Amino acid sequence: MAPFAALSWLIGEPEAMAVARVSWMLLGGLNAVLCALVLRPLSRTAGVVAALFYALSIGAVYVEHTPLLEPPATTALLLALVITQLLGSGQQISTRHYVLAGLLLGLSPVLKIWGVVAVGVVAVVARRGRRPGLVMPGAAAASCAALCLPFFLAAPQEMWRMVVTAQVGRRRADERVAERLDDVLGVREWTGSSGQWNTWLVVMLVVLIAATVICLVRAEVRVLAALMITHGVLVMSTPMWFLHYAGLTAAPMALTLGGALATTMVWCRPFAGCRLRWSAWPSRARWCWPTR
Repeated sequence: MAPFAALSWLIGEPEAMAVARVSWMLLGGLNAVLCALVLRPLSRTAGVVAALFYALSIGAVYVEHTPLLEPPATTALLLALVITQLLGSGQQISTRHYVLAGLLLGLSPVLKIWGVVAVGVVAVVARRGRRPGLVMPGAAAASCAALCLPFFLAAPQEMWRMVVTAQVGRRRADERVAERLDDVLGVREWTGSSGQWNTWLVVMLVVLIAATVICLVRAEVRVLAALMITHGVLVMSTPMWFLHYAGLTAAPMALTLGGALATTMVWCRPFAGCRLRWSAWPSRARWCWPTR
């Protein structure tokens, strides 16, 4: 926010805050495009569906209407996924690509400490060989340390207390599981439910679980399922709950649904060319399968 604070000296604080909010909205548009780029090597249709789902996700819309921590952290994660997925799918990927992806991943925990989960998932699941498994987390640690180490050296006890102890020591609120699921899945905004189990909530939860299982089967999108599982566990287990926490799962959820769609389209491809051929009598109808 420092650039917008400096801008307020020229145009005033309300106008500078308005510019900041519009900038976050543009960042949300960029995140939607990045969701499409992550899945583009697999299926353009799945990429478009993922981008539209993210753009219409209640969690994403909420965190990107005003300057909050989640959108830029999502941008760093999606850029790293674009590099590891796009360049690693049918194109030659070198060490410098993994270094760049790791440097971007290292920005996620700098913005919000929960980003260490994304770093671990992408570094472990998306790696292709021993070298990426070492280069990517090393680059992430380097970029994270470059930004955080000066503050830690200046006040180690205070930084540890505010970043780690204060987060872990939060008291647990009284929200029910259904209330959090309502916010994560966006059901409450559409149905007006008050944190109760209902048909829409169950249907969307089943669809999301099925999409996650489908992504786990295919190696190319397994990292998306891993992100969905870990981020889902994270937001469901955090002691306190705020609506903007739903923004953490918006991108993993959109990518998981898009990845499941791409995988399902591949599975259904052999059936796309089949046709029903009729003989002399309708009773002797048979399926004719294509040779390719």
